[in-house]
Amino acid sequence: MGYYMSMIDCSFFIAKKDKGAALKAIQELRPDNGGGGRFDPEHGKLESWFSWVCTDEYKSAKTLEDAVKAWRWRVEVDDDEDVVGICFEGEKLGDDKHFLEAIAPFVRDDSWIEIDGEDERWRWCFVGGEVRTTTPTITWPDPS
Repeated sequence: MGYYMSMIDCSFFIAKKDKGAALKAIQELRPDNGGGGRFDPEHGKLESWFSWVCTDEYKSAKTLEDAVKAWRWRVEVDDDEDVVGICFEGEKLGDDKHFLEAIAPFVRDDSWIEIDGEDERWRWCFVGGEVRTTTPTITWPDPS
């Protein structure tokens, strides 16, 4: 099971000088806050991890690019080594909001990622070091 989503577009920027801090913020994420895990009907949740994420990969990543990849995302880097784009490479929504909240303080204000889900479209918008979810209002024109 899971909720399918695909990325439509983005406007996204992290300065080269902030990449190390963003990497550290990702690596500090604790899997016990994740949605995945091993469950036992009698005892409940026995182990926790972030859905669709390899904890060992992001914890041991040497670069921001590698840590982001462990979360099923890919960043685009320009010649100055600034992050100038991001792309979702997974199929299903997992615990991506945790990842985005971790890097939000290092993402340029007014950056956004537009997502199309199974039954809605939304944007994750970066403002003031936070990530916020917004949904569009769709207005159909009069056909006459």
